[in-house]
Amino acid sequence: DHGWPYSGFMGDPRARTPNLDALAASGTTFVNAQSPSSLCQPALRALLAGVHSEQWERRRGVLESVLGKLPPRTEVQYYRTVPRELERAGYLSWEGGKLWEGTYATAGFTHGLATFLFPSWFRSAGDGFGRDGWADGSAMAPLESFLDEARGRPFFLWVAPMLPHTPYDAPHEFTRPYAGTGLSPTEAAYYANVSWLDAVIGRVLATLDARGLRDDTLVVYLSDNGKDASLPGAGVGAGKGTLHELGFRTPLVLSWPGHVDAGVVRDDLVSSLDVPATLLDYAGAAPIRDLEGRSLRDA
Repeated sequence: DHGWPYSGFMGDPRARTPNLDALAASGTTFVNAQSPSSLCQPALRALLAGVHSEQWERRRGVLESVLGKLPPRTEVQYYRTVPRELERAGYLSWEGGKLWEGTYATAGFTHGLATFLFPSWFRSAGDGFGRDGWADGSAMAPLESFLDEARGRPFFLWVAPMLPHTPYDAPHEFTRPYAGTGLSPTEAAYYANVSWLDAVIGRVLATLDARGLRDDTLVVYLSDNGKDASLPGAGVGAGKGTLHELGFRTPLVLSWPGHVDAGVVRDDLVSSLDVPATLLDYAGAAPIRDLEGRSLRDA
């Protein structure tokens, strides 16, 4: 739910996003990337398996014609996903945050927080990553444990905090800078969650730095779908759940010191469907034949 205008590196003078700004400065930013959907579940399917949601559903129908009725959100075990393909190339993989399609294991991750399925379509186990433990400093503990276990092995991280997604309950350290700035209460609460997201990203990067991993890790940042800061819900206004650009557009940042050019801004019209192909390309994994996207590595 991070709308494309609401970052310092995208030109917003009000957004306090020092970690995202530094990440963008350290790499290449595609400012006109697009999600295939302005809603989260179809957008996450694209990132996980490189297909449009309609294709995902079509595959489910084919599976059910052979296997019979499948429980909701279990079909992913039969799909070729990014973590499953990376495991073939020797990678360990960790999932933390919003997944929605199955457990971490059925989605192809070797490790993760989504250990069971919630009955609600709007929850996934582990989607509190980044929020949980923020007050006592333990928010990164699950990620740190994985990196300790993966020491010396190539790894893939799916870091998907429910931020700046509702609920708008950012700690005071993030709400304070937006008080008295002329923003509406909803906007101020949204911006505070954006700053909380930025701080989570800063801690993830610091965790990599502390282990000497940053120079050997490709970091990719994007949003699943956009959001209108002035409106709390989906399907109204010009943001999430609509056909307006604010719902679809996202900056796509790729950063890898010494391997991806720093400080580059590109206007190419690219898609988050290109991310799976790009990750597999950089990792030296075999491409998935029927991916919708293409690798952005040459760009």
